[in-house]
Amino acid sequence: MSYLTYAEILKKVQEPLDLEDEVFIGSEEMIGYCNDAIKRCESKIHTIYEDYFLTDAYLAFVSGNEEVDLPVDLYANKIRSIIWTQGPGSREIYEILRIKDIHKFLRIESDNANNQNADYRYWIKNASPSLTGRKIMLVPAARETTSAKAKIYYLRRANKVTLDTDFVDIPEFYSVIVAYMRYMAYRKEGHPNAEEAKAELLDEEKNMVETLTEMVPDGENEIPIPADPYNGAIDPGMGYNG
Repeated sequence: MSYLTYAEILKKVQEPLDLEDEVFIGSEEMIGYCNDAIKRCESKIHTIYEDYFLTDAYLAFVSGNEEVDLPVDLYANKIRSIIWTQGPGSREIYEILRIKDIHKFLRIESDNANNQNADYRYWIKNASPSLTGRKIMLVPAARETTSAKAKIYYLRRANKVTLDTDFVDIPEFYSVIVAYMRYMAYRKEGHPNAEEAKAELLDEEKNMVETLTEMVPDGENEIPIPADPYNGAIDPGMGYNG
């Protein structure tokens, strides 16, 4: 399934509403509606079927450094696995395990001081974004410089849009995004079709939940359908947050 750009999504929203020349709803506001819809889809996908966003990348190790940058699109520290492969033909392949126990800091300092040849392990440091942001902390520190031996499998964030040419990368659920944007446009204008658009959006979100539930591979498909979140005023969290 091919991806659509934001401009293509916007066209699907505007044409049925005769909004191509709309000035009451600004372009930044429409982008905000799109990103809010993406965020809503993203949250539901991560709740029901996380593997939809499963991807991988190689981590960059620098000899002597214990800090390793995480992928920029990592979602909520959701790391599935990190696999170390020494090189082609090597039998040295193992999972870099996360250090979890309550005594981990003593073990970290001990390994860094006394066990430099041990298999790598790691923990996550959530530093201030103004400083270094989230980092993987290697134990022991990297023994070589490489960007081709430590592969991380993780759950990524959905792509947000800022330009007409940006891709929306949730192709199975474009209908949800379009329905949300239409509803918010109708609601902003006080259009008489707003209630009909809300009903369409709820139906599309229900279909999304059912589709995601069927995608779960282990057969655990008892996912409750959420109550109507649109009764009364729209929750402030649904609006454009910049």
